[in-house]
Amino acid sequence: MDNIGRQTTAKSNTDEIMNKRIKHLEQNCNILKNTKGSSPIFSRGIPIAITMNTHHICKVPKSGSTFWTEVFLTLSNVTHVDNLGNLTRDMIHVELQEKIVSRNLNARSLDTLLIISRDPWKRIYSAYMDKIYQIQTAYRDQIKHMIGKYRGYCGEVPTFEQFLKYIVAQSKYKLLDPHWRPISSLCRVCRYSYKYIMKMESFEKDSTYVLNKILPENSDKKKALLSKLANKQDYLKGLVKMFTSRFLEMKDNCVSFIDTMKRLWFLLQSQGLLSDRVNFSPRFFLRLSAVNEEEITELFVKKSKEIILSKAEEQQQRNRHFKEAYASVDVNVLLKIQKVYENDFRLFGYNMRLTLD
Repeated sequence: MDNIGRQTTAKSNTDEIMNKRIKHLEQNCNILKNTKGSSPIFSRGIPIAITMNTHHICKVPKSGSTFWTEVFLTLSNVTHVDNLGNLTRDMIHVELQEKIVSRNLNARSLDTLLIISRDPWKRIYSAYMDKIYQIQTAYRDQIKHMIGKYRGYCGEVPTFEQFLKYIVAQSKYKLLDPHWRPISSLCRVCRYSYKYIMKMESFEKDSTYVLNKILPENSDKKKALLSKLANKQDYLKGLVKMFTSRFLEMKDNCVSFIDTMKRLWFLLQSQGLLSDRVNFSPRFFLRLSAVNEEEITELFVKKSKEIILSKAEEQQQRNRHFKEAYASVDVNVLLKIQKVYENDFRLFGYNMRLTLD
């Protein structure tokens, strides 16, 4: 089969997969119509959507939102394709996003709606590693609640189980942070008709498919975005720059520089961006001529290239970190988490049962 034939077959297969996802969502929304406690998924108004004319994507933190916000920024001409590798995450999600964001969007029937789903178990773990394990200043008050220490707090990190218990407690009052709020309620998935349902589990493939659908064949913007999508080094650099910048902006001395770098090292390993076989050493950072984003980023990039993981090895490493985190959690807590994310499991076709074998 020639390249054109293979591309046509791949496209038709993805068409079929997308149609099955939409049909699955619609069927389960119909089942849930009269179910007690399902009201948020039917509510009017998508809280936060990124918009370009009649195209909208429900913004789902910890589910490909950085890349797809960049897509809409580029397509809306808020930023040029040449700047794709230079935008910080804060610029993307705060400064520039305001130019293309729609709050409480009431999408019309002819609009093209996009969404990215993710296995709730993995999205929760990702949120913990990104927002809690890294001790981000914006989450300090929530962290104090998690560990039950409201006075004299100084850099303690909640365990993963403490984080999960906090989610369960907050869910009773519908106070969940968007980074771990169920996608089904965040995006009102039973109220609006989504044309494309992408999944983090096949993010590169699904994103390529949708970009090919919404952009012209020989579009320079599409070529640049597809290149960005496949560039793992850009993603690694973005994470390192963000966490380094936030450490440098911290106004207390509760968390040391070396401890912050050690946490960042482990975060990158948990995402398969840095091999577990590349061991952390404080000496790497003590040898730096200056503590700044550029030198630290260069060091992490250099270390990530010492052992290049294949896609299979990267996935195995991610799974190992994921399983180790959940293995330490009490089964009763896991059962309660299942209940909190029940609609996400059901509507997007994920397995409620957590497999750690």
